Amino acid sequence: MYKLKWSESLAEMGKNMPKEWRGLQPNYRYFFVGRNKDAMDLENKLFNWTDAQLKNNWSALKKWTDKNENYSVFLFEPLLPLQTRIGCASVHKEMSYRGYRGQLYAEYSSQCLIGPERSFKNSIRKLGLPGSDCGDDDEEDGLCVSKRDGDIEAFGSPPHSSFGETAHEETTPSDDDLGENDSDAERTPRPPLDNSDLEIDWKKV
Repeated sequence: MYKLKWSESLAEMGKNMPKEWRGLQPNYRYFFVGRNKDAMDLENKLFNWTDAQLKNNWSALKKWTDKNENYSVFLFEPLLPLQTRIGCASVHKEMSYRGYRGQLYAEYSSQCLIGPERSFKNSIRKLGLPGSDCGDDDEEDGLCVSKRDGDIEAFGSPPHSSFGETAHEETTPSDDDLGENDSDAERTPRPPLDNSDLEIDWKKV
């Protein structure tokens, strides 16, 4: 896992990205931060699920991220270990979902672009001490530190004619992704919130 360095290029791209389009580009992905209480409730459940998959069913998690590589996979984006740059900008994002406390309304105040990797398929899972396999790069506080200087050049947003093509922005795991419907699948612990409760409407409330 790399230590993230601030990218002014990604921050500027986040400021200027049209609300109608949040597609992925060749050298960055994105996620939202600045949460209200309902957003934290959702993220806590998803982090619990991720932790269980990392410990007990890595293949199911990798299958899911590979399947959804063309979309933002919500709060899992910061877990892509090869990312080295991040830039954030103020945006207002609202979404609704049906949780165990009823209909909840998550709000975010900022959007972060993270790069230069676009695909989770480039990620390799290795076990060991933090920062013990940084190759030619440096190690600092258990994180790898890239020796590459300078910012990355963020690719611009597409022409207006392509807006509306990324309605499926963020996504959450389904039972099929987890292997819950496979008779021979490895059964793993699940968080208190059932996936059937994660009916998320990513359109603006």
